[in-house]
Amino acid sequence: MKAQIVQHIECEGPGYLGDFLHYNSIEYEIARMYEGEQLPENFDVLIVLGGPMNVYEVERYPYLKQLNTTIKNFATGGGFYLGFCLGGQLLAKALGAKVRRNNTKEIGNFEIQLTDGGVEDPIFKGFNTVFPALEWHGDTFEIPEGALKLVESALCANQAFRFKNYRSR
Repeated sequence: MKAQIVQHIECEGPGYLGDFLHYNSIEYEIARMYEGEQLPENFDVLIVLGGPMNVYEVERYPYLKQLNTTIKNFATGGGFYLGFCLGGQLLAKALGAKVRRNNTKEIGNFEIQLTDGGVEDPIFKGFNTVFPALEWHGDTFEIPEGALKLVESALCANQAFRFKNYRSR
């Protein structure tokens, strides 16, 4: 199995995620978009990290256009995708959902809550229903058609979702 990580800015790298992949003997490469690197064509898992840009800033960050196409093709083709913050927003956009400014920015530690779908989802196995999370975003997204909402908060209704590849416990 080979994972491809998309990194948007130098200071937001894989961190503990890289440790997890290494510990589990999962080969991975990082495409540093801020250095103009391109995504390779062959990978089994696509992990898209966060960044300060917005999904609709294609003129300022031209690589977002091709990345949108790659994400759409990969996710709708059944690929395993994990997106954090901007990575989640990019997936929502690629799947045809609206991404827009949230009514309130979430910057700091906030409580987030699993939905019924989140409680049943294996990715949140062992989590409490309500738990703290470090948030740093001003945008939100609609849940794409065919996706399952997993997490919400008082200030941002849509925090996480799963698209395809869903298996209950």
